[in-house]
Amino acid sequence: MIAGTGKPEPVTDKEPCFVGGANGLRFALSLSQPEIKVGVPVRAILRVTRPDGSGFDQLEPVMGAFAHLVGFNEDAETVFHMHPIGAPISNENERGGPELEFKIYTTKAGFSRLFAQVQVNGRQIYVPFDIRVSP
Repeated sequence: MIAGTGKPEPVTDKEPCFVGGANGLRFALSLSQPEIKVGVPVRAILRVTRPDGSGFDQLEPVMGAFAHLVGFNEDAETVFHMHPIGAPISNENERGGPELEFKIYTTKAGFSRLFAQVQVNGRQIYVPFDIRVSP
């Protein structure tokens, strides 16, 4: 557990949300099936686009990947972390996008806030998505 000094704000809207935006980019997370279940991997595509809808292919490597997905369950104890499918990125000059494939897998049912982490022009970007996991 990582200790913090602030008080967390309660999440009141627990409706699933699969789109978001940050730094002028749009992010969409699409799932291969309508329901995420505990212990069952689900294929997911993270798509990054410019404001005009064209694909954004200038994602920079962050810790060996063009993106990471990190989820936090409402129990405040369960965390899950995923890298895109594929080999790690070893060349810092490579660029990726607009689509990255993941397998979402979690061991805990309930509401989770999932963050996509990417880097553009040396700057970290975090985009939240909200998911529900069935037992």
